[in-house]
Amino acid sequence: SEYETAVMEEDALPQSESFQVLVSQIFDVDFSEITMAHLNQITELDLYYDDDNRKCISCCLDDGTTINYFLNEDLYMDLADLSCFKNVSWLALEYGHLNPGDLKGMHSLACISSDMTLSELYDAVPDPQNISYIQINSTIFMNSCDGIENFPNLIFFAADCSDMQDISALSSVPGLEGL
Repeated sequence: SEYETAVMEEDALPQSESFQVLVSQIFDVDFSEITMAHLNQITELDLYYDDDNRKCISCCLDDGTTINYFLNEDLYMDLADLSCFKNVSWLALEYGHLNPGDLKGMHSLACISSDMTLSELYDAVPDPQNISYIQINSTIFMNSCDGIENFPNLIFFAADCSDMQDISALSSVPGLEGL
């Protein structure tokens, strides 16, 4: 039934090996013991490169604990697994590209940092009205702020875009306090 499918999607655990290993290491249990209660403790995720150019994931738990993990690049990673982390309010992606639906169910998401354009972020974020912070890292694909109006509650916006030519759309977000 549709209800059962919705419940299954709502309580989905990560399917890709990278995220399975990550949550097992965070909570120091076998993945077979991981529950949604474990995943709901994760409030921030940062996928980044360290100083030696190794892929890493840092996460913050609701008790303030921060855990850093070196990604084993031999393991498969599916960014759609990010949708399993329902209580994440901060997501930073230095690597990886989100597809529409990858963040489905992440209704707590308020801050995002990525190298994606505003229109790509709009397609990926489940609740654009909840986003208060956007940081666009270096991208050559964004030459204007068009699409920023899709984030009506945006308070802070930063973009590292050398080709940025038109910022007129910034006026469409009246609550914008910082650039």
